[in-house]
Amino acid sequence: MSNTTEDPAVTIQKTNAKAGAQAVFEAAKNRLTTAQEHLKNTQELYLQSSKQLLEQQTKLTEIQGELIYQAAITVRAYFSVFGDNAIMWVTLSTDNIMPGLQMVEEMTLDRGGLAAAQQKAARLNAWSVQAQQAVKDIAAKQRVDEIQAITRELPPTPDTKKAIEASTGEVLNIAKEATKENAAVAPINRFGMKREL
Repeated sequence: MSNTTEDPAVTIQKTNAKAGAQAVFEAAKNRLTTAQEHLKNTQELYLQSSKQLLEQQTKLTEIQGELIYQAAITVRAYFSVFGDNAIMWVTLSTDNIMPGLQMVEEMTLDRGGLAAAQQKAARLNAWSVQAQQAVKDIAAKQRVDEIQAITRELPPTPDTKKAIEASTGEVLNIAKEATKENAAVAPINRFGMKREL
């Protein structure tokens, strides 16, 4: 075997090349680590941004839903008011307006002289009083119906609830006492067949 020694210049070149390669490798490794950290930070920012965007979209959807619901309720209320007004107009015009207009038209026709005109005016005046009262009654009934519809959906106040519970208990006690009193005077008990309640 031959023992060949390497030229010291070649050994230095190899050592320098290894050191240079090691330095390039370490620099690349550092750049890769830095790039990985940037990627990780970017991914975290993206996830946070996506989460915030999703939350904002959810809130926006909820707001849009609420706006649509409120608009639908408003439109429904308008239609309800229009419907109520139409029904009231039909009732009022048929029963309380049209007869008066017909009386006024009859008054414009000059038949029968002064006595007939005075009689028609008296009838029109009496009709006017009656029609005004009917309109007031219809409006009052409508208002009462609206209030009942609104209050029917309201839960009772705590005081009202307590009063209802107290009166329910009182009614039960009165019913028990009345049952005992009725049982005491019942015909079956008069003949010695008394039952205990």
